[in-house]
Amino acid sequence: MDYKSLLKRVIPHLGILIGFIIISFIYFSPIIEGKVLPQMDLTHAQGMSQELVEFEKNNPGESSLWTNSMFGGMPSYQIKGAKSNNIFSYIFRFIRFSLPYSTVAIMFSYLLGFYILLLCFKVNKWISAIGSVAFAFASYNIIIIAVGHITKAYAIAYMAPIIGGVFLVYRKKYILGGIITLLFSGLQIYTTHIQINYYTAILIGIILFVELFSAIKEKEIKHFLISTIIILFCGILAVVPETEKLWTTYEYTNYSIRGEQVLESKQTEDKTGLEKDYAFAWSYGKMETFTLLIPDFYGGASEPLSKDSETYRTLTKNGVQSQVAESIAKSTSAYWGSQPFTSGPVYFGSIIIFLFVLGLFIIKSNYKWWLLISTILSIILSWGGNFEMMTHFFFDYVPLFNKFRTVSMILVIANVTIVLTAFLALKEIYQNQIDKVKLKKSILYSLEITGGVLLFFILFGGSLFNFESASDLSLINQLKANSWPENIINAYQEGVQQDRLQMLRSDALRSLVFILLSVGALFLFIYKKIKAEYFIAILGVLILIDLWGVDKRYLNNDAFITSREEKNQFKLTSADEQILRDKGLNNRVLNLTKSPFNDAYTPYYHQSIGGYHGAKLRRYQDVVDYHLNPSLQNLVKVLNLGGGINQVDGFLASQNILNMLNTKYIILSENFVLTNNSAFGNAWFVNNPLFVSTNDDEIKKIGEVNLKESAVIHEEFKDLVGNNYNNADSGANNITLKSYKPNHLIYDVNALNKGIAVFSEIYYPKGWIALIDGKETDFFRANYILRAMIIPEGNHTIEFVFNPRSYIIGKKISFASSAIVVILILSGLIVLGKKKKEELN
Repeated sequence: MDYKSLLKRVIPHLGILIGFIIISFIYFSPIIEGKVLPQMDLTHAQGMSQELVEFEKNNPGESSLWTNSMFGGMPSYQIKGAKSNNIFSYIFRFIRFSLPYSTVAIMFSYLLGFYILLLCFKVNKWISAIGSVAFAFASYNIIIIAVGHITKAYAIAYMAPIIGGVFLVYRKKYILGGIITLLFSGLQIYTTHIQINYYTAILIGIILFVELFSAIKEKEIKHFLISTIIILFCGILAVVPETEKLWTTYEYTNYSIRGEQVLESKQTEDKTGLEKDYAFAWSYGKMETFTLLIPDFYGGASEPLSKDSETYRTLTKNGVQSQVAESIAKSTSAYWGSQPFTSGPVYFGSIIIFLFVLGLFIIKSNYKWWLLISTILSIILSWGGNFEMMTHFFFDYVPLFNKFRTVSMILVIANVTIVLTAFLALKEIYQNQIDKVKLKKSILYSLEITGGVLLFFILFGGSLFNFESASDLSLINQLKANSWPENIINAYQEGVQQDRLQMLRSDALRSLVFILLSVGALFLFIYKKIKAEYFIAILGVLILIDLWGVDKRYLNNDAFITSREEKNQFKLTSADEQILRDKGLNNRVLNLTKSPFNDAYTPYYHQSIGGYHGAKLRRYQDVVDYHLNPSLQNLVKVLNLGGGINQVDGFLASQNILNMLNTKYIILSENFVLTNNSAFGNAWFVNNPLFVSTNDDEIKKIGEVNLKESAVIHEEFKDLVGNNYNNADSGANNITLKSYKPNHLIYDVNALNKGIAVFSEIYYPKGWIALIDGKETDFFRANYILRAMIIPEGNHTIEFVFNPRSYIIGKKISFASSAIVVILILSGLIVLGKKKKEELN
């Protein structure tokens, strides 16, 4: 092969990659006009990280690994990372080609990743391009872009090429497979979406066991061992450059809600991981699995019905006023599945499901089995709480499975395996490797299965389901409580049923049409009525129209806003302005105009006692659950009814907690702020240490005693506290916060006697060090979540500095291992280049 021939082979691939960029821009075309997509989680990330952004702006060259803007203070590892030594961070930026980070670049990554996977399986480049489109435009991949799950999207994009690399290694392409596995494993781990990393590992584990079985059967154990060692080595090399993040995250996990339970009353036999109810809240319904074939099988997204709905028409026909009927319709969600809510269904495409079933008939290679096993396991585990026998086993006994929530996310495995199976089936057909009679039978069998299911739901769907959701029943109960006539309630139920049935039937019919058209194209190609290139083009157009049409239901041009509108997402209110006039340091804010502990907006401007994060500190969450949430919910109700704070049951106990967190301001409306003059300040001396023997006693006690005068301390710190302090007159001692940075606090102290000082800062022992006059000293936990220390008599300067040892050492490991990765990848490419040159000669 000469260089001209090589160039001739490369140009089509470059053309396909350019096509990927073009189709990505077409889908997100408003970006070309300068508009932006407001992505909820990205917006939340902006709110959560604003303090860190401002810190870096005001302190060039520095970064903070701690933020006080949320939950009284927490590590910022999963909020905004510092500059990384990981080589994959630079590769990540390079392969995005400066494309818009949160939209076009993600779509391009989806397309590129799956294209590489199919090429690893020696699928024709044009079929591979269509397969990439089928994967990229699967509805879940689009929906997570819409809501701003950016790191998850990139992690999913890298799943496919990782599997491609693993496959090549097991096919004795050790160097090329190793490079691809290492490169994309490193990129996926760099995204820090550990849940997708975990699901990728599950898929690789299934491949490993199938390959082991095949190796035993074929007496290829030596090759299997070599391949497995290479894959494990690549996995380790991919992980080590991310040490600076993974080590700190691991440390943090042990103190977060994903770590061990702290309260003895909540501990189960297995004290680690999430609680089952929380982990399985977003479980896919068993019947909901049919959304893979029929997108609106369960009503689509949790969007309200409109005036165009049958619900509205039925209500107005029965005498309900138009405005009231519209309000009831808008109070009714189109989605009626078991999940609390959803932004849209998981839809892989009707043609893809048909080709997947066909692939199960015609693919003979052993990889069919790991594709099938992975698909089935993924679907079953996505059922979560709806199939407890399997999922509870995994939750209780499979390592790390109980660290993750939203189990429906595991369908990302099926996304890869189903689309891959579908296009491996097309590969077999395209290469004419199957007997025509057998192929015809397989196509008809696949049509009978998929088409039969669709026809069944079209004809009998109305008699199979009641089309009711929990939210419907709640609304009906409200109507009954307000003495609505029975005939109106019946009309409402009938209208809702008709709306949802129509969605199911219309999408089932839509899917059936696409399958019939694809079967027609298949037979035209098999009987040589059309050329291969026309067949590929027709199939590609059908797949794109199918998926594009569904995707635009959940992410279309109307979702984009102007840059000016984007800036107003964190609109400064009159209440915010009132608080910002106070130049005091680290005064905290409780915002009751939002759900305080699911709020990323308040942290944008203030040090909030609330916030938004999927892995809050365990102890802080305990205090929220035990003390704050119950009384704050009562507070909002009473204030809405015109009552005062003193009328709220249990609020005084909660105010004790708010005071110790230095909650100086409570936002009651956009224009009104309540100043809490009882807040204890940044630090204070106490007269009386109260020792307790259990965590349950500790959390209970802080709601019972005056924390301005007493500190509740677990007896594990009794030796640190000792008895040689004077607690007779803590009021004679004074402590003031002189300098504030999120990762460095400096206090001035004037102590007439030795005593215990409590700080309104969250206790976290992995990284904080305390200094008295520059000398490191011990500190301990008080009041369940705060820091405290013994301060000697005299004038002192006290510092708290956050500089985790795990991060310092981790950065060094990341740098050294990144150098090794570069050397190995370059060496591998040189070897491959020499081999290719020898082939050319």
